[in-house]
Amino acid sequence: MKHCSFTACSPRATPATCPRVAATLNNVGVWLSDLGDVEKGLQHTEEAQQAYRRLATSQPETYLPDLAATLANQAVRLSEVGRWATARTAAEESVAAFRSLAEANPAYEADLALALNNLGVRLAEIGDATPALEMTQQSLTIRRRHHADNPLVAEPALAATLTNLGNRLSALARHREALVPTAEAVVLYRRLADRNPDAFEPLLSTALTGLAVRLARTDREAEAVTAAEESVALRRRLVGREASAFEPGLAAARTTFGARLAAVARAEDAIAATQEAVAIHRRLAAANPTGFRPALAMSLLNLSADLNDAGRLPEALTAAAESVEIRRALADETPRRFTADLARGLWRLATTRASTADAAELRTARSELVEALALYQRLSGEHPSIHADDLTGVQLALDDVERQIAAPDSR
Repeated sequence: MKHCSFTACSPRATPATCPRVAATLNNVGVWLSDLGDVEKGLQHTEEAQQAYRRLATSQPETYLPDLAATLANQAVRLSEVGRWATARTAAEESVAAFRSLAEANPAYEADLALALNNLGVRLAEIGDATPALEMTQQSLTIRRRHHADNPLVAEPALAATLTNLGNRLSALARHREALVPTAEAVVLYRRLADRNPDAFEPLLSTALTGLAVRLARTDREAEAVTAAEESVALRRRLVGREASAFEPGLAAARTTFGARLAAVARAEDAIAATQEAVAIHRRLAAANPTGFRPALAMSLLNLSADLNDAGRLPEALTAAAESVEIRRALADETPRRFTADLARGLWRLATTRASTADAAELRTARSELVEALALYQRLSGEHPSIHADDLTGVQLALDDVERQIAAPDSR
């Protein structure tokens, strides 16, 4: 990222008149966010953005790059506090600024690639899956070109974009296509971690977790278990070094590992793995609800499935009901981001209820499936290909519950 040359500030300087103060505000915003104070981090970043906007109005050739970079940071900070629509707007403006800069000077192409990657993530957060993929593909085109010119320097950025591309393709249910960039990212991160373990082992672990999910969705379960197990081993070692920084990653890795163990019928091992993930996510969500309630809901739902597979139905129902309660609150706050999660949670909860064969539970399950079906029908109007299988699955589950309710021996 290019930065302007700062002149000395007077003691009475303000961000609007002193670029050094604006730069400091931006940096402090990042540091506060990294320390967990995301609201204050956002406040500092917004002040820096306002200052750079005024500076860029009078001297665009000097300060437009700083404004664009600060807008990108602001988008991340806004996302951290759950203001996803506003985050998208900031990310879009950052891309527009860097695109104009890169057209005039190719030296800004790396900044444009980073901004495009950031916009792809922000679009995905609000459910705009197809535009998110397009932004990520544009970023990848630039980063592949840079990697061909200078592999050592450009490899980390290429690996990050490949990981995001896998996520974007998976969100569109293009699972076999998603496996290709995800596997390539693992290869790159493994090479980077060999050279610099402290910097790249956390990213390798995350990439391995993604690979496990992609392998599972293409019916390669044994390989998925291997990838998930390696991810957990890496994360546990990192937690031993610095628990506060790496516990969220361990919880995510254990959640994925538990799901993969359940898929190969290792029920008790799956329950143990997922219970640890729930415990970590519950502690993290108590301290930071915005950041970790979605993860807690997911790990609870996975725990419910594992308990159900083991025949522990009352515990499975309790975990699933808590997950749905969290997801309903999230969907009320941000419908575009969490409605699909709520629908899936209702489906899982209803399926668990139906397995009890109790008449009252069956009627409740029917209501939950009707609600899930309505949610998926609404979502399918926006993205038919993504939710086609979900619609079919919920309808089949609803038909089965209706048959059970209508059966003569239904109590």
